[in-house]
Amino acid sequence: MRRSAAWLLSLAVMAALAACAPAPKVVTSTALDFMDTVSMVTLYERDASAAQRVFDACRDLDGLLDMRDPSSEISRLNGADGVSVPISSDTEALLRIGVEAARISDGLFDITVGTASLLWDFPGGVIPDKAALDAAVSHVGIDNLAVGDGRASITNGGVVDMGALAKGYALDIAQEILAGQGVANALVNLGGSVLALGVRPDGQPWRVGVQKPFGNADELLGVIEAPNIKVVTAGLYQRSFELDGMLYHHILDPRAGMPADTDVWSATIIADSGVWADAYSTICVLLGSRRAMALVEDTDGVECILALSDGTILTSGGIGAKVSFYAVD
Repeated sequence: MRRSAAWLLSLAVMAALAACAPAPKVVTSTALDFMDTVSMVTLYERDASAAQRVFDACRDLDGLLDMRDPSSEISRLNGADGVSVPISSDTEALLRIGVEAARISDGLFDITVGTASLLWDFPGGVIPDKAALDAAVSHVGIDNLAVGDGRASITNGGVVDMGALAKGYALDIAQEILAGQGVANALVNLGGSVLALGVRPDGQPWRVGVQKPFGNADELLGVIEAPNIKVVTAGLYQRSFELDGMLYHHILDPRAGMPADTDVWSATIIADSGVWADAYSTICVLLGSRRAMALVEDTDGVECILALSDGTILTSGGIGAKVSFYAVD
């Protein structure tokens, strides 16, 4: 009886101490020198050193994939005039995903759109010359790309642009690094592409805001709550300008090299895979709401929130059931 009482008292003391213990602190580290964006990693204080490993890996990936960096693997591929060149396993994996994404989007998602995308100056609000754009489009086509056995080639003057895959793939790499460091709770934000692992110090899931298209940066459509997810948004508002009453945005239809004609102003994808969340976000904008929703509903492990041009918000079947999302008035 005395031993049982002492054991119960010990449990009570431990519970009281746990209740009084301060919640673990979190720290946020920020980097500005890769992927043309602001990147942030939020970790419990005891895990803070892992942020630098994430940033270093993202810089390395950027060094492989930046088509504007003449020393990158993608630049060497683009400049090889159709000759097969050696590539890293990361670059090969991404090129293969690009080929598959082209297939499932009926060719609307095309990573060889670089000849056209390089002509656009969205910060400067400049529309490319039509003749130059028509010429650029003649070099676009996923069939010009060959990948395999650690090598790749791009023919017909094609230019690979990894902008629609790189940040999502970086989220996957970040998750691998954090797992290797034993980090169970973290929030990684690579310019709006987000990895949420575990929970916040208060035990609640991390909250990921979905921005209102063409609103102020702090205006939200709603908030996502779910542990261990990746969230990527593609939105017309992210890089765009207006000229003579027309909106020009950065998500290009590869058939014309012009901004896609779509009723989807933003597509937020929630998935286990960061790179596929990235791909699907762009694919959904390119397809338009009807085809996009059909594709997502037919794909395991992918959910979406679509903000349409008429103000409608569409959500896939798993939103609410698998992923918590609540709208913000």
